[in-house]
Amino acid sequence: MLKNILETSNNRYISMFKLYQVLPGSPTDFAGDRVGSSGYETKAKNYAQQNRNTIHWEWLDEKDYKFVQDNYNKLNEVANIRKQKGLSALNDGATVTLPLKNEFVQAFLRYNDDSMVIALTDLKGMDAKPHEEIDRKNIKCSEIQNIPLNIDGATLKQGLKHGLKVGTKFKNARQDDLGEYIVRQNKQGEYYLQKVLVQPSGISNTNIKIEPDDYNTLILYKVK
Repeated sequence: MLKNILETSNNRYISMFKLYQVLPGSPTDFAGDRVGSSGYETKAKNYAQQNRNTIHWEWLDEKDYKFVQDNYNKLNEVANIRKQKGLSALNDGATVTLPLKNEFVQAFLRYNDDSMVIALTDLKGMDAKPHEEIDRKNIKCSEIQNIPLNIDGATLKQGLKHGLKVGTKFKNARQDDLGEYIVRQNKQGEYYLQKVLVQPSGISNTNIKIEPDDYNTLILYKVK
């Protein structure tokens, strides 16, 4: 019963917490969030003043609460994203919104003197009702052909005025993605980021996908 109650909110929380990691500011969670404390584990005289007066750290050691342990480990992994090599821009970098025209996906770039990061956030499934689970396995993940970096000749409210240097490479912060993301320029002079697969048969373009393991946010970092 407890698993059914908590897993819906836990899935949402992981997605929300990962989004916090790529936005400006300092991500913060409330005491007990990572172990699934709801605030209703112990009785209170006034439910309107209910507080998290018990944090069940013992759940991390009990075999019947493996789902809590899995959630705790996932959240800790997300919380450490900003410590990864190449992602320091997520801590103190400037933010530029990229001109991606997509109903579900938002894109932005963050940069400082040491690193550059491009993040894509997929809103698919996030409009589920409060009691409904974000079904990552069955939702068709969003995919885009490429990421536009600027719009040539336009009055820019989004994007980079001069794009990025052609040939600049990015990699997925999720290490199991073997693709490379390379800056290119089209005939109209517009710069964009294209995902390519390097195989023995040659290099081929492929769409950029936000996979279930990305928890609704794909993070790419510039390769030095």
